[in-house]
Amino acid sequence: MEALKTFFVSLFAGLAAYFSPIHGEIESLLIIFAFNFVAGLLSDLLVNKERFRYKKAMRCFFEFTCMMVFISAMFSIGERKNDTEGVLQIVSFVTYVVIWFYSQNILRNLKLLFKKGTMHSIFAFLHYIVSVEFVKRIPYLVDYFDLHENK
Repeated sequence: MEALKTFFVSLFAGLAAYFSPIHGEIESLLIIFAFNFVAGLLSDLLVNKERFRYKKAMRCFFEFTCMMVFISAMFSIGERKNDTEGVLQIVSFVTYVVIWFYSQNILRNLKLLFKKGTMHSIFAFLHYIVSVEFVKRIPYLVDYFDLHENK
């Protein structure tokens, strides 16, 4: 049993060392996914008067796991191509994209939680900026959304 424990500790330490160049992105995604989970949970419980659903929680965990595997795979491939600097930029870009998309959902849930008052105004304004005005300035993104929402 002690050998198995040593094996897993060594495996974890090795993986942590290998992925240390992207630890900031991993921590950022962990924070954004956790914040999204809490905001969605509170919105469901307090605003929608729904009970906790394991299916929804597992979906959030699955999305986080998929993103971690995707980013880890990108980093591994880029490192094997001897382009660590380039792949760090790509991983950073993907992280910012994920943060942007999940921020829209978080702000929407926070806007629902605070139905009136200053906090509602702040979250409503931020949600408007993040979800509408910012998108209009990205070439082809609005066209992409229009194309895929009509299917």
